[in-house]
Amino acid sequence: TTTVTGLTAGTAYVFRVTSTNGTALATPTLVALVLPVPAPTAPTGLTVTSARAGATDTLTVRWTDNATTETAYLVQSCAGTAAACGAANATWTTLSTVARTGTATTGVGTVTTTVTGLARALNASYHVVAQAGAVNSAASNIVNLTTP
Repeated sequence: TTTVTGLTAGTAYVFRVTSTNGTALATPTLVALVLPVPAPTAPTGLTVTSARAGATDTLTVRWTDNATTETAYLVQSCAGTAAACGAANATWTTLSTVARTGTATTGVGTVTTTVTGLARALNASYHVVAQAGAVNSAASNIVNLTTP
């Protein structure tokens, strides 16, 4: 096993493995054709509002879709203030995964989703991340909110 670093997103790479017995090389074997995926453009303009829904609360989450390569969006929360959750070591939990809508070449503008079943009087911060396969964008702006 080896790790190759420094690859450029959008550039195709072919990897071959050759073995040797100390004096002669074997015929190379095609291992993989790799095309690193670029990170999608980060969402912007995040707004989060809450409303009571029976014994729990519901969030309405809206943001601007700026990406053209995303496969989904992750709505994430962090227990604490926006300042604390903006720290590099903050812990974010995914509340909802929103599948991509729109065409493969254009963003779709404003995206809206709801997150249900949250505890009342919960103080948390929220952001959204665009996802393209296993590659995530930078996060949107952070919004802090206390549910009613």
